[in-house]
Amino acid sequence: MGVTSLGLSICSLYIINALVFTFYKPDVQAIIDKATAASFLHPYWFCPEPVERMQYLLSTFLLPLIVYCSFALSNRLRIFLGSHPFVATTINIGAFLLVLLFALKLSTQKLLYLDGKTTMYFFANDLLASYKGIIVALFCLLCMALLFVYRRQETGLVKCRVTDIISFAIVTAVIADVCLYNVFNLALLQPKIAAESNPVFYSITQVYAGKYLLVDFNAQYGLYAWMLNPVFKLIGLSVYKIGLVFGILNACSFLLIYLGVRKIARNKVLSLMIFLCLIFWQYWQTRMPFDDNPREYYQYWPIRILFPAIAFYLVVLYRDASQKSKRIILPVMALSAALGVLWNMDSGIVVFGSVLATLLFSALHLPAREAIKKSAVYISWLFGAMLFVILAFSLTTRTGCGKWPDLAGLTAFQQAFYISGFFMLPMSAFHFWNVPVLLYIIAATYCARNMRKGYPEDTMVIVFLAILGLGLFSYFQGRSYDTTLNAVMYPAIIIAGVFCDKLLTYIRESKRVFHESSILFFILFLFLSDGALSMIYYTPAISRYSVRNVHKRCVPKELSWTRKTDFIAKNIPRRDTVMILSRNFESFYYASGGYMNPMNIGASTELFFKEEQDRIISYIRTTKFPVIYDPFRVLPKDYLKDTLLQTLAEYMTIEKVMPKHELLLLRPGKNRPLPALVPDGNTVYYNVLGEFNRYAKPFQPITLHSDFTIEFIAALDTSLLSKENLLFTNVSAQTPFTGLRMQQSEADMHNYTFTYGNGKEWSGELSCRLHDRADNHIVIRVKDNKVTLYNNDSLCGQTTATTIKNNDEKFHIGQDFAGIVKEMKISNQ
Repeated sequence: MGVTSLGLSICSLYIINALVFTFYKPDVQAIIDKATAASFLHPYWFCPEPVERMQYLLSTFLLPLIVYCSFALSNRLRIFLGSHPFVATTINIGAFLLVLLFALKLSTQKLLYLDGKTTMYFFANDLLASYKGIIVALFCLLCMALLFVYRRQETGLVKCRVTDIISFAIVTAVIADVCLYNVFNLALLQPKIAAESNPVFYSITQVYAGKYLLVDFNAQYGLYAWMLNPVFKLIGLSVYKIGLVFGILNACSFLLIYLGVRKIARNKVLSLMIFLCLIFWQYWQTRMPFDDNPREYYQYWPIRILFPAIAFYLVVLYRDASQKSKRIILPVMALSAALGVLWNMDSGIVVFGSVLATLLFSALHLPAREAIKKSAVYISWLFGAMLFVILAFSLTTRTGCGKWPDLAGLTAFQQAFYISGFFMLPMSAFHFWNVPVLLYIIAATYCARNMRKGYPEDTMVIVFLAILGLGLFSYFQGRSYDTTLNAVMYPAIIIAGVFCDKLLTYIRESKRVFHESSILFFILFLFLSDGALSMIYYTPAISRYSVRNVHKRCVPKELSWTRKTDFIAKNIPRRDTVMILSRNFESFYYASGGYMNPMNIGASTELFFKEEQDRIISYIRTTKFPVIYDPFRVLPKDYLKDTLLQTLAEYMTIEKVMPKHELLLLRPGKNRPLPALVPDGNTVYYNVLGEFNRYAKPFQPITLHSDFTIEFIAALDTSLLSKENLLFTNVSAQTPFTGLRMQQSEADMHNYTFTYGNGKEWSGELSCRLHDRADNHIVIRVKDNKVTLYNNDSLCGQTTATTIKNNDEKFHIGQDFAGIVKEMKISNQ
């Protein structure tokens, strides 16, 4: 009956998804146009998935009804199947053959595949094409035999104590590695890692500095900074301490998962295997072999896993607790579920819904009046806790800053990203994700069966895990990358372990020599043992790397960071207000001194809307606070190139610069003289960035006619003089002898030579000497194949030349020049 119900459920889901795919035809281009109109990002960043999203949502919300109806229909066929054993046997054999064919087909695919990385220690990407498949099977059979031998032994105090000691020793070592791996080490910081960590750290630094979430700024990953702020007020703030706290939270998350698994799996050895398999697949599998730098990805660990782990452990506790204890656990469970929504909306809503649905399900087996009463109590506790948490956040915010938070901001990022399809990938129809989803459908079928045949103690936990797993699956549905599936499938691994434990008991108690349950048990045990053995195999390497992560030194990088933070500290007092422009890195600078960003905006990594960048430009024009500018890590380049530097040059003054120009301290105010060079109708390029020219990105390509004029004003800095440094250029490496350039030449370091390419050779070469105590007003005029060069109205030289050959290279100005190009104008004649 279970097989029939499962088959009907899968067929029903297939029909629903096929109907959605056939008849639901949303205008995807309209979604992209709306997103790109609001965002400064390029259209290729947007991949809306309205059809796929509709399929997922309908399947998820209709699954309980589909499974219940399928089981009810199968139950009606029970009498017929009982009187026709051949039909029942045929259905079972057919189902097993389909499962076998599916497993064989799946094992030949490169699923959960990372180029150059491992998947599992034994499990090859193409199991059937590898001799390791036989080794895996034999080794797992040996492990299974040992497990049966262990299970048959008399249960005694000594055996239990030894098992407990060994289990907790292994778990402690594994969890300690996770903690150490997540301690953030600046010596290992890389730009890609900074882009992941920056938005997570930023909200913590700003709340610590005194700003308020949903009033002063919004955070992409939730209000976790509000909850963690008392911790950092107690221990102080630094990047290291943030990583340490997150490492401890990760350790707590996995410890709660293990304690919960240990309670629901009666076999302690099997519970250890479940946990080791889970932590390997969910955390370590995509990190092997190790890169030079750790990939903590705090956005998921601990932000998206902490409250699911807490809820899982509390649900298990609630299942086993006495009525008196349940009165204590229920409020705690409700409060944690409500806090989870504010901590992180993505996982929090799933946890809240899973807890509520599980509690309501647990009341269904009771008489109608008592079930309604129980359900009312559960709903009251959950929504009462949610109201309490929202009021607590709102009141603390109102008390602190005098304003009420904008609670609509809780869902702002989900609406912007999930609907627009930002950074999303489509799902493949045939993929390893089929396996966890199949387990959730099996779990739902099992629970539907138990509704009619009593209410076994594990049903409540399985309901919770199935709903939790389907809800968390939205993370993979949006960003359908293999490594994302690893992160969200841990409820399915626990369900597989629970069923494996139940099958183990059933096989032992069965009097038959062979039962189909043995095949199911072996399939599940193969997966669990493979993951557990892989975890044990890699633990020594993981431990070495985790300890190295905490202790590794990189003197050059540490000195670089120390120089930068010392530069900021010498010029900006601790806990002061300063705007830091350093894309993906500003949170590290803010954390170094507890600084506050005076602008009410999120981290640079989170910038999405054009309106946000417009606000940055408007703010620079009116601010009274200093600005720290990192010329090597700037805001989105297309917008920065045209607007940000122009605004800084117009409204800011460079007060101090680090020796290698790593950071600039800018102060508001600019006493700018009127420009000496004024553009006209023939001007093809005009620049008045002044001292900011050296920090500018390459400008747009320039197309020059046969007659043109280059005019600029430059000030020389003799302390920076070096051989062959470029004043300006757009020379192309791909198209030789094209474009133009002016660079230092000759033994006299003050001499600079101008030349341009005609497609065959360099032409029009002229030199002039730049003065170091006055501005140099340079005019280079090309007319009728004659090149004339003036400096401060004095003729430097004239020569005959050929016509310039243009190219598509971008124009560089002042980035390598020993001084400042204050103004520049290029005109065709």
